Amino acid sequence: MDGAGMSVAPDWQMLDFTRVPRRLKDRCPGAMGSNSTACYVMGSGNFVRSSVTSDLELIPDSPTHGVVAPASQMTFDQYINALASTRTQWVIDEA
Repeated sequence: MDGAGMSVAPDWQMLDFTRVPRRLKDRCPGAMGSNSTACYVMGSGNFVRSSVTSDLELIPDSPTHGVVAPASQMTFDQYINALASTRTQWVIDEA
C-alpha cells in the first residue's frame, strides 16, 4: 500500500500553491486554495519514514512530499478513523 494515503509536506510553505489558502498570499505568493481550509502541523520530528501511530506511518516520496498511510492492511473506514484519532494533535501553523 506504499504511496496511498493522506498527502503531507514537511512545511506548509512547501505545499502546492493550489492547496495553500488565499489568505496566506503574503507568505506564499500565488496561494489560491480555499480560505475555508487551514495549514496544520503535527509533531516536530524529521520528515523521514516513521511511525505516526501504531496504525499509521509517514512515507516520504520526495524531500517536499509524502503520505500518511496505513501501517498495515485495513479498510478505508479503519484508515479514516485512524487519521481522525490524530486530530487532537494537529495544530494550525500558518506563521
